[in-house]
Amino acid sequence: MKLLRPLTLFIIIFLGEIGLFLLFSSFYNPSLASQYGGLTVVYNNLVYEPYFIVLFSIFLHNLSVATLDFIPLFGLAMLVFSIIETGLVVAINGSIVGTPGLTISLYLFTLPHSWLELPAYAVASASGIYFIFDASSNGLRKATIRLFYMYLMVAVELLIAASFEAGEIVDKSYGLLPYLYWIPAIPAFYFLIVFYKYFQRLADSS
Repeated sequence: MKLLRPLTLFIIIFLGEIGLFLLFSSFYNPSLASQYGGLTVVYNNLVYEPYFIVLFSIFLHNLSVATLDFIPLFGLAMLVFSIIETGLVVAINGSIVGTPGLTISLYLFTLPHSWLELPAYAVASASGIYFIFDASSNGLRKATIRLFYMYLMVAVELLIAASFEAGEIVDKSYGLLPYLYWIPAIPAFYFLIVFYKYFQRLADSS
């Protein structure tokens, strides 16, 4: 039951995260193109950066976002704000290039980093919420230990996600090459599931 509660929270938040992202990225307004044309500059610059610079730039940014998501209740609000903002950025970029943002979002879901990065944020937010229940029923010490373990897991997950996303960005000009990252992504998914269960057991026995 202790494993089910945070897992249930994660599933609810993750599904809501995907729904919000698809909803707000589907806004299509070509008039935004002239107003926000500069938004594509940052991404285009990343394409020409060395792989490891792209990797650590993405990782540090995403970890800072996830760190806020861990804050109980406030983190959930931050997650909602962040995913809406990201969806709108995709919609704006879609307007700039003349492609519906929803099409871009669906394309992003064909790449492995999306299935690592988005769940990591959901784990962070769910862990922050569960911290309140855990502290009230099992004490502050055990709840803090569990939260710390989940932070380690999310950091590892975001580092793996960033390693794939950096490769997808750098290799974007090579057609289908970014899809080869699904090969290492599959064992990475398995490793992270095992990692999650192991950390939950450690927290339960602390």
